[in-house]
Amino acid sequence: MSKLLSTPGDGILKTHISWEEIEQDAQNALKTKATFGPNKTVRNLSLGRGFTSRMALIEADWQNGEDRLPKALIAKIPSVMNFLDFNELMAQKGRDWNIDDHMLEMWQGICTRVHNSECLVYEIIQKYANGKIKIPFVMATKKFDEHNTHKGNLMMEYVESCELQVYDNITFEDMKEPLRMIAAFQVIGTKLDEETKEKLPINLYSNLFGEMFTEEKRKQFLDQFRKFDSGSIPKETLDKFSYVFEKEMAEEGVKRIDNLSDILGVSRVLCHGDMWSTNLLWKKENNGRHELAAIIDWQTSHFGCPAVDVCRFLMASLSGKDRRKYKDEVLKTLYKYLEEEMDGAEPPYTFAQLETCCDNFMAFAGIFIVISIQSLFESNNNSERPDREEVLERIREKTLAMVEDVIEYYQKCHPDEKF
Repeated sequence: MSKLLSTPGDGILKTHISWEEIEQDAQNALKTKATFGPNKTVRNLSLGRGFTSRMALIEADWQNGEDRLPKALIAKIPSVMNFLDFNELMAQKGRDWNIDDHMLEMWQGICTRVHNSECLVYEIIQKYANGKIKIPFVMATKKFDEHNTHKGNLMMEYVESCELQVYDNITFEDMKEPLRMIAAFQVIGTKLDEETKEKLPINLYSNLFGEMFTEEKRKQFLDQFRKFDSGSIPKETLDKFSYVFEKEMAEEGVKRIDNLSDILGVSRVLCHGDMWSTNLLWKKENNGRHELAAIIDWQTSHFGCPAVDVCRFLMASLSGKDRRKYKDEVLKTLYKYLEEEMDGAEPPYTFAQLETCCDNFMAFAGIFIVISIQSLFESNNNSERPDREEVLERIREKTLAMVEDVIEYYQKCHPDEKF
């Protein structure tokens, strides 16, 4: 494993991929001899949106080109630099994650694995989805192997969209199209051969977070959350949330989440694994509704519990009030779409099993939003935005409801635990 993934390079956005290499990849993918021009630009779209790659928006300024060539494209380059930049930003606000060499080594391994998984998943979707899952057009992939240790790349079209963050909310109607795509992806999983299945992880969360959420790091996350909250959540509620956080994010809790399907006797299905606001690109319609433009970041795709994607999507996308109001309807809608996508074949799980899986996964899904929503708001330079107070009120409403629901779902699934 190369340490270069966590070392600043002299390529674009401090990576180790040069302009010349990006240009060559684009030329090969687009079958053109046109070259990048002197006014080419690159912008990092990923700060505050992800930790394992640089999302480089490239405007090529094509020379001697053709009208068909895209003015802009995306190069997704695996790198730990985004994680380091985010930590530096948080350190300036007194929330340093105390990154050490061991954590850097862990993130380097994660970058390598999830990049190769994402390249594979895009290939799977292109082969099996028949246009039912909206993704960017993928121009080229460059995986890691024994010959390529630090220059991974995933080149795709730039999808214009309105930016929605985890502190923004959508409506139940907006959710329906992504729900159908969740169902379609699960059905694709039933069609894969064993060789392909074995290339995708099973124990995803243990591999990703087993070493990240040590006892020290868990305490640090909770301390930072309490500091940001500044008293808006009742102390008793915070104490109960802290108990659930410790239980769910400790090694034993994460292993339980990875094995939920086996514990509950439910078939594993193909999951996106990170179905939340920053990985859904939207176009805003004139009537105020949102139309899905694309689902991105398939890095954590895996075979897991049927509730993984719908729970992450529910927790991240709706206000607390709407989530509680529409949760049952969301599950019914997902299952209806699953039955339709199965085209008469038996679904891999029953609706009752989906409900049980949802009850057992919801606390874990909510925890990720709770511990990230404030830091993402702070990292996106929101201090000067005119609607700051309105956004903060949305965060408070969403966070309080989520904290309460994390506790409620955990208690429902662990009735013998008193806390």
